[in-house]
Amino acid sequence: MIDSSCHLPWKWLVVDAPRNKWRWCCKVNWQFDFKSEFNDKNLLLNQVKKEFINGQRPKACNVCWKEEDAGSASYRTLQARIDGVTTIDQLPPSAGLKFIDLIYGNLCNLRCASCNDLSSSQWASLLHQHPTKEYYWLNNKKSSYGLDFLSDKLLSVIEENLLSLTHINLYGGEPSRSEEHTSE
Repeated sequence: MIDSSCHLPWKWLVVDAPRNKWRWCCKVNWQFDFKSEFNDKNLLLNQVKKEFINGQRPKACNVCWKEEDAGSASYRTLQARIDGVTTIDQLPPSAGLKFIDLIYGNLCNLRCASCNDLSSSQWASLLHQHPTKEYYWLNNKKSSYGLDFLSDKLLSVIEENLLSLTHINLYGGEPSRSEEHTSE
C-alpha cells in the first residue's frame, strides 16, 4: 500500500488578498474569508489533517487522487520528490507554515513566460481575446496593488510562523508599478 500522506496542509498557505480567499495547496478549492476563517480551528483544514493522519484520502484533495489514480504524478507526489516522501508517522512534519504564497493583484505591463494570467494584466488581456472562459480579474476596475494587501490578519499569520517560514512568495504584477506612475 502506498502512503497517501501529504504535508502541504501543515506547511503551505496561499492567500488571494484582493478576493479575501485562501487555500493550502494550488490544487484544492479556494476557501472564503481568509481574514475570519483561516486559523488553527478551521473545520475543513482540521478535517483534512485528521484524515491524512488516519491514512485516509481527504475528499478536499480529490484532484491529486484523480491524477494519481489515472497513473499520473500529482502535485502531492511531485512535492514528495522534492521534499522527500512524507509518511503518516511524520505528520505534522513541522510546527508552523513553511511557505506563504501571496497574490495581491495583477497589474503588470509584462508578459513573462514564467508568469500566469492571475499575476499579469497583460496575460489577462490576451486571454480576454478568447471569450470561451470567464476570468474574474477581467473587469473595469484596476487590480489592487501597493501595501493595502498587508492586512492585520496576514501580518499576524506571518509573525506567528516567523521561525518556521522559509519562503514568502509574492504574486500579483510587476512590483515597482504603482498607481501614481500609471497613465492607463
